[in-house]
Amino acid sequence: MPRSRIVAAGVGVAALGIATVLVPTVSSADQSTTAAPAGTVEWVDSQSDVALLPAAPDSSLGDRWYGATFGAGSGDGSLATKPLTAGSAFGPNGLTLTGSEPVVLARGFAEPMPAADLPAAFEGASVTAQGSTNFSILVHFPDGTTQAEFPSSNTTSNVDGAQTTWGPDGAQVGTQEFADELAAEGATVVGYAEYLGLAIEGSQAPNDAAIDAPVAPMIADTAPEATATGPATPAAAPAATPDTTTPDTTTQAATPQADVAPAAPTVLRSITFDDVTTDFTPQPVAQASVPDTTLTRADATTTGTPVAGTGFVPGETVRVGVVQGGRAEGIDGTTFTADAGGAVIGRVVLPADFVTGAGSYDLVLVGDSSSQRAAVTLTITDPGAAAGGTTPTAVPATPVRAKATFTG
Repeated sequence: MPRSRIVAAGVGVAALGIATVLVPTVSSADQSTTAAPAGTVEWVDSQSDVALLPAAPDSSLGDRWYGATFGAGSGDGSLATKPLTAGSAFGPNGLTLTGSEPVVLARGFAEPMPAADLPAAFEGASVTAQGSTNFSILVHFPDGTTQAEFPSSNTTSNVDGAQTTWGPDGAQVGTQEFADELAAEGATVVGYAEYLGLAIEGSQAPNDAAIDAPVAPMIADTAPEATATGPATPAAAPAATPDTTTPDTTTQAATPQADVAPAAPTVLRSITFDDVTTDFTPQPVAQASVPDTTLTRADATTTGTPVAGTGFVPGETVRVGVVQGGRAEGIDGTTFTADAGGAVIGRVVLPADFVTGAGSYDLVLVGDSSSQRAAVTLTITDPGAAAGGTTPTAVPATPVRAKATFTG
């Protein structure tokens, strides 16, 4: 089917994962954001979180992450896909390109996104990365093809929130106009992707040699024309000028050549799109602690206890609750904001109408954006209660890695 003037500006319009590497847009600038998290935060930090990307995905990618390493195909110029970790590795800084072959991470949607929703999805969108990286949306057209569409690369990064632009230099449009053209074609957005280590003509990516062969024929029409048809003729050397200076008879030491700094590695740390931030660094273990796990009921419900928590997302709101058995209650008016290291500290007073007697109670911290959950068990005594009862033994606090609510 015909493509809009913006969509058709890309070189190569075949399926995601093969011809998407032929679109001549690359960003090698550092891409960063310091904004507090908005919406949901999730972690993808191991191969087990990522399915192998289909060679020819359709409109039903589903709500999950996919990945692949591009390798040489059968010798016909095609590219084959291998597991993500064949060409990259998860580590403390995120996903790092480890070889000469490019990789892709793609996120599918549970349901296709109407093109009209694209401008809202780009509000606050950003990529935190370094090296040769490219963000794209995955667009499904009525003819059954799924194509990667790359924003323009003439901004600080090719993702610039609401200011993201599309189309070739000199003919760029905003996301709203681009979305209108997609909608007019009946296209939907089925996901988004980030490519690491792509070699596109004009790119300074360190892995140019890896895919130059299959790319070169496809982008020949966009390459600058040669200015000569044969080897360049060396210019004549200028006539020597007689040296009239006094010769220096001292020994001349060789001038050391400046070291060439190695190219920075290509690393992807996080992507924010449609109010979801995905972090590719290791998911922290949220933990909570108090100075003393044994409190009287009177103290717990009047002066309360100091509490500290770690393992949250910097800037997120952390709510506090109390749990006993199948009962749970959020503590109104008690919230914390995680600092730059993801830590919180404050004082919590337990609700008297919930802590009605002696026993074990879990004090729980839950991150609003990340759903990170940390709990510490308190032993509440009630010296003023009638004698004869027993106080349960406190259970040691256990860090919880999974996302959960107060009731876990």
